[in-house]
Amino acid sequence: MVCCAKVGRDEMKDVLLLIRNAPREMTRICALAVLPALFTLNLLGDTIELKTGERIDGAFKQATSAGAVIEVAGQSITIPLEKVKAIYFGAAVARTPAGPAPSQEAMDALRALRSVTGSGIAYRDYAQRVLDTRVKVDRYLSSPGNDGTDLQEPIRVAMLEYELAAKGWLASSSPVEYANLWGPMGKILEDSGVSKCPVAKAIVYLRDNPQTASNPSSRKSKSTPTPARKQDPTEELGLLFAMKGDAPSTVWPCASGQLAEAERLLAPH
Repeated sequence: MVCCAKVGRDEMKDVLLLIRNAPREMTRICALAVLPALFTLNLLGDTIELKTGERIDGAFKQATSAGAVIEVAGQSITIPLEKVKAIYFGAAVARTPAGPAPSQEAMDALRALRSVTGSGIAYRDYAQRVLDTRVKVDRYLSSPGNDGTDLQEPIRVAMLEYELAAKGWLASSSPVEYANLWGPMGKILEDSGVSKCPVAKAIVYLRDNPQTASNPSSRKSKSTPTPARKQDPTEELGLLFAMKGDAPSTVWPCASGQLAEAERLLAPH
């Protein structure tokens, strides 16, 4: 396939040199043929796309039989023409096709997580789904120009609550053995959004009212002994949550409610 050069009407701002699998000599001839046009350009924001798919952004300088030269951060880089797929001047052609918006990706992952909570899923499968969903939610929350806090907040809180359920599920099997999870669970329970969940409120109440008859930390058994050392307030929240024994089922409704709020905000008005 031979190369081609395309010159737009607006003083060649949309010049496109396309080089794709051409013989070496043909590549050189094609590059040299467009040199006069290229030398008249002094544009920033140019892009050289390699055949590997990698793109190099900078200021295009020249193209010779030795290669295409682009300046990046003040340094000139010469790229052999046989490695070049295309050169874009001004702005690169958009990649195709674009994937789903980060918000859509995060919502789809959270919906899938919600759907499995009532299907008798095993802990191992649930924990893996939570990890996969966290990656997509983080991508959404950190993406530039994303939605306002009204939508971000329920998505953020729902993710934390699904994570809390996963940690509590594991820790409840042996609260003392998984003491390393007390702190992380306590921090989630203290989160401004998660703390509104009824189970979080109940756990905080139990911690702050240790003489309450229903305080699970007063139930001593061989399987869940109460640690002798003095508890950090945050870690104590995590311990109390782990000792409930039904952590996932108490948190999932809160996460589902947050997700429903996000869906409401996304719905067309």
